[in-house]
Amino acid sequence: MDRKEKISVIHDGLRQVMAPLWHSSRANIHRIVTEEYGITTSQFHTLRRIMTGRTSVSELADCLHVSQPNISRAVDELVQKGYVERERMPEDRRRLALSLTLRAEALFKNIHEQLDDFLGNKFNDLSGDEIDHLYKAIEILKKVTNPPLKE
Repeated sequence: MDRKEKISVIHDGLRQVMAPLWHSSRANIHRIVTEEYGITTSQFHTLRRIMTGRTSVSELADCLHVSQPNISRAVDELVQKGYVERERMPEDRRRLALSLTLRAEALFKNIHEQLDDFLGNKFNDLSGDEIDHLYKAIEILKKVTNPPLKE
């Protein structure tokens, strides 16, 4: 099998395994955030964006592709539920910076722990060597999806 054929097989294999794994992980996240934390999936994604550095309503609206009034309402609900704090920016008193509360950080910690358990159960039947191979494959995939910056 030549390189092109191997890449085609890899592509097909990724399609076969990634979608089901992604969908089951998302379903698990949905269950956790709605049942255990009483927030919607869209509120969770708003929190996730704040965690990754989107700290203004306009930034959130842009990256989530929703209107500023809609994201403002979502942020208001997250503030009321104790997941987000607003702080006036000293350099521009009209601008509010959003940040996560300790409660939101606990939410993410819990979700990651539960997802680790979920995936751990999926990988229970793998041998130590198979886990090592999978770990190495993930490192290789990171190179493909996050190539180093060229100077």
